Amino acid sequence: GSRLHVFEFVEDTATLGTECVRHGSSKAWTPLSAFARTTAQYDTSLNASYVAGHLLPLFEYAAEIIPQQYWNTTVVKYGATAGMRLIDEDEQEAVYDAVYEGLTTSNRFQFSSMRREDVATLGGDLEGFYGAVAVNYLRGVIDSRMHMKGNESHIFGQDKDDWHSLQYDGPLGALDMGGASAQIVYLPEISSTCSSEHALRGDMLDKVDFQDSCKNVHLESEKQLSESDFFSTSYLAYGVDQFRERLWDTLLDDEVRAREADPQSCSTGFILNPCAFRGYKTEWKGHVLVGTGNADECMAHVQRHIPHHEEVAPRGEHGMGERVTLNNSAYENTDRRVGGVDHPPLRGKFYGMSLYFFTLDCLRELSAHKGLDMSWPTPSIEELTDALDGLCSRDWHSDLAQIQHSSHEFTRAEVLPHRCIEAVYLVTLLRDGFGFKPKSRDITFTFHVDGNEVDWSLGMALAINAQNVVDLHGSKEGFCDDETNSNESAVMSPKSILSDRECVKLSDADDPSNSTERYLEATSSSPTCPAFCATHAT
Repeated sequence: GSRLHVFEFVEDTATLGTECVRHGSSKAWTPLSAFARTTAQYDTSLNASYVAGHLLPLFEYAAEIIPQQYWNTTVVKYGATAGMRLIDEDEQEAVYDAVYEGLTTSNRFQFSSMRREDVATLGGDLEGFYGAVAVNYLRGVIDSRMHMKGNESHIFGQDKDDWHSLQYDGPLGALDMGGASAQIVYLPEISSTCSSEHALRGDMLDKVDFQDSCKNVHLESEKQLSESDFFSTSYLAYGVDQFRERLWDTLLDDEVRAREADPQSCSTGFILNPCAFRGYKTEWKGHVLVGTGNADECMAHVQRHIPHHEEVAPRGEHGMGERVTLNNSAYENTDRRVGGVDHPPLRGKFYGMSLYFFTLDCLRELSAHKGLDMSWPTPSIEELTDALDGLCSRDWHSDLAQIQHSSHEFTRAEVLPHRCIEAVYLVTLLRDGFGFKPKSRDITFTFHVDGNEVDWSLGMALAINAQNVVDLHGSKEGFCDDETNSNESAVMSPKSILSDRECVKLSDADDPSNSTERYLEATSSSPTCPAFCATHAT
């Protein structure tokens, strides 16, 4: 579904700095992609009022927060992500036309400055970068203008138990997972071929490209964080919903091939599904899948899909039914490929947000694995792996079905049946796809930082603010593309900046059950705007 967020940038007269604080959020559960037409329906026009109707309560919520005198100066930004990226581009535009028409012609919609170009698809790589911006802002690495603060500000508070306060080396990376796509973004490792003068020193970091050549791009304390500094990739169709359906298709294909190879075999009428809780049944394309809750076998199936979503490895190639265990030294020299994309070696610390948190926190709670519970929220990959069997082996009918409405704070009843496959997929992706070492504790899985939700929508608000500052003080190389035909143009900001700004953002969050994500952003630019907080929350 879609989520609307309200942010405000408040000027601190004492420090002459600006802080981005949040004000509230509201959610509509219907995904925007549900309104897209099939090919057979293209001759039928979309009903604009119907398409936009589910969003109007969200804007009414925003109007209750933002004082009436600022409604007309609030700029609305709506950025659609993976769910809409899966739809044909022409149909995307048709849906956005309907959203814009339906909203702006309704007397319930108060934000008259909204433009048609404010409704668009957000590029996946930029979405990942925004996640990193949000993390680094909340952790105190950058300010509201996306400038590095310098080493003296990188201690992240005085909490001695804060893992990221113990070891810190440059900007934090981000891992984001939704229903339809996954993102990873981080500053690549420094090349060993770089000269010593280009090595990490003080508050300065040289960034090298994937081809192992020095580019001598410094992240100094006064430098604005830029998308070009990072390796950022979005894996479309690698969200949990899309991945689960591909795995189900593979189970069906394997069964068909097995029957063709042995026509005399006895058919039971159902297909065993190691990636579902024991006894849980689901229908898929005319077949019944019955869960066996075997995490090891499920992991072997998952491994077949990680390298490329269109080229599934043959059954048995990755040791079907046998858990792959690698020590740290063996991991260092292993090539990594996810979704057909090679990526540079991992570097630094990461934050895992959205479904990485929702699913793996459910793993922590329902697996009863003491080691995982004690090390949370910075468990090792090994601890996560060891906890998988404790979750997946649970019986559905005599156990989980009885607690499905209260099993976990972030898991609704309709989502719970998929937590086994989700957990196995995420852990396997982190370990065998991205290459996080089994004993490493480089990821913090979190939903909040100091009471603020970790979500890329905050990063989008910060990026708009930073671009506004650039526009005010003169043109210089920025962090985003202003081409209106670019996927990144969904975050084009107004060409003015004032001390206070409201920023309303509509987002289809990476909720545990959602396969699409959509975001709206609005800013108001009034010099007399009162300083009230604005942000997003579930």
